[in-house]
Amino acid sequence: MSIYYFDAYEFGPYDSRYIQSFDLVFQNIAQRHFDVLIQGYQGQSRFLLGLYHLDPAPLPGSIAHLPTVYNHNQPFTLHIHTNLTNPYPLAMTMYAKNEGVLVATFTTNDLTVSDPL
Repeated sequence: MSIYYFDAYEFGPYDSRYIQSFDLVFQNIAQRHFDVLIQGYQGQSRFLLGLYHLDPAPLPGSIAHLPTVYNHNQPFTLHIHTNLTNPYPLAMTMYAKNEGVLVATFTTNDLTVSDPL
């Protein structure tokens, strides 16, 4: 299992005060199927939960899109889990918005990768 984290908090590298909502796009860039579990937390409260199956690239099912997830400018953490031991087949793009206007784009490079189990 590969685990990724994204933390947005006040005055942090990804400042949640400027992120009212975000869109997430996941893409499988490998040649095998895998699943992605995403959980979003504000403190101990979960505000996002989803399980997505990604087909091998370049099939149409190799991309999952989560439109307009609201965090209401509050600190949040995303936990992203895959059922792969290698973390590199997942490409993620987050489009951070404030009042509907794009304010930042984050990619897989902005995620913290936990050691595979």
